[in-house]
Amino acid sequence: YDVLPANQSTGALNPGATETETWSNVLTATAGTHKYQICADATGAVAESNEGNNCVERTFTVTSATLSVDLKAATDGASWQDSLSGTAPLNGVDLKATVSGTAVGTINYTFYCNRSDSGTNITAGWDAKPDGTSINPYTVSNI
Repeated sequence: YDVLPANQSTGALNPGATETETWSNVLTATAGTHKYQICADATGAVAESNEGNNCVERTFTVTSATLSVDLKAATDGASWQDSLSGTAPLNGVDLKATVSGTAVGTINYTFYCNRSDSGTNITAGWDAKPDGTSINPYTVSNI
């Protein structure tokens, strides 16, 4: 098992009665298959005619979120292409990023132009950096 949550106390139950218990925020599950078991009278403190029906075991699967970005460029805000070419300096460039996948949440965009590094270290020098937005696709103009 991935985690052993604290025992949850219950009141006395009459024969055949049921009770619902809730554990909140017990586990932040990573991608993969996980198993859990819930037991009543786990220590055998109560004498019962059937001690073999006090536990139930189940599994659940968490899938990895997917995320991809498509970047297009244009000089007129309409003729989007995978790449642009022209005589330097190429002014008035518009960039459009479209995010897709199963990941959930807001988007942090960082648009760089003419960077000499790999762009994996987000440092000052970006041309546009809208963070925490739900706008998708996001377009920046004249950078």
